[in-house]
Amino acid sequence: MVLRKTGYVLLAVLAVALVGALVYAQGGGGGMGPGGGGMGPGMAPGGGMGRMLDQMSLTDAQKQAVRKVIAEKQTGRQDLRTELERLQAVAERKEATEADLKKAVAEYLAARDKVAKKNADLDRNLMKSLPVKAQAQLLVAGIVDNGGVRAGGRRAGAGGGAGGAGGAGGGGRMRGTPE
Repeated sequence: MVLRKTGYVLLAVLAVALVGALVYAQGGGGGMGPGGGGMGPGMAPGGGMGRMLDQMSLTDAQKQAVRKVIAEKQTGRQDLRTELERLQAVAERKEATEADLKKAVAEYLAARDKVAKKNADLDRNLMKSLPVKAQAQLLVAGIVDNGGVRAGGRRAGAGGGAGGAGGAGGGGRMRGTPE
């Protein structure tokens, strides 16, 4: 019985670690760039985000809408991180029962789904209000959800260099795609 309970707790801890890694990989962790939890280089006043918005030929109202969506998404990520920490606390409690773990997992998944729906609505409404070139730029930058992929060629390790998606000398081209 004790071994079985230990197995469930271990499984829950591994699940929390996996979910945490996924949240981090999708931009929920760290402070670098649009997916990070903190203010990264693209978010600094007068930094990359300001320059990018200036290059999009947007009205001041459209620029403000983009900034508002970014801020709302960051708040959602912070709320989700809090929920993940609650799940982790339950998973790490030695006396946590299977029912406690199921409840904590269900609460986290519900919070995650709520944030995902809100972000999808924010993205959809923002995209409707912007010119198509700005839509493309926001998708490539990952500010609007692009499925978690990154465009190659501009970031170290994301293109054809050694260790990048294209492999050594791959030129940023994905395998199986025409040159």
